[in-house]
Amino acid sequence: MVLLQEARDLYAQLQDEGGVLWALLGMSDIHQATGDDARAASLAEESIVVARKLNDRLGLAWALNNLGLILIEAGRFENAVAPLARATRISGDVALFQNNLGTALEGSGHFAAAKTAYQAALAADSNYAKSAASLARAGAASSFGNRVDGSRGRRKVDGLPIQGPSMDALTVPPCRATRL
Repeated sequence: MVLLQEARDLYAQLQDEGGVLWALLGMSDIHQATGDDARAASLAEESIVVARKLNDRLGLAWALNNLGLILIEAGRFENAVAPLARATRISGDVALFQNNLGTALEGSGHFAAAKTAYQAALAADSNYAKSAASLARAGAASSFGNRVDGSRGRRKVDGLPIQGPSMDALTVPPCRATRL
């Protein structure tokens, strides 16, 4: 982490905003991996601002994806849909972005839309096994309809539990990055 912070500072001194952007994304990933979701979200949002300033569409897509993934892991599926949908509009050919959008939609109870996102992930990369498994699960859930019982973080579709993080973790601040 220290090396990425130093790299960000050095890039800033050199006025290399692209370097700053990718250092911020790396720092966000590390904070997320270590469980500091609030700091990870803050860094992801900072990277969104930098990517927009640079008009770096790929960097913006990755920053939006990172923010969406942080929100998913915090159980804030509905909040994750908007940044992930924007990431897929920018880079629809990245299976990971489509899969993460599917996860957010599935966790929000939008099983038919999740199925479409998982299909898009497989269209982008037919070998993306995670999407194949998710598509099967979302397909089965969509046959029951879009009903979710979200009591105490346990999500169910007509009594069947669906996979995903607990909805009890609500520590990540809401997304401030609302426009592309």
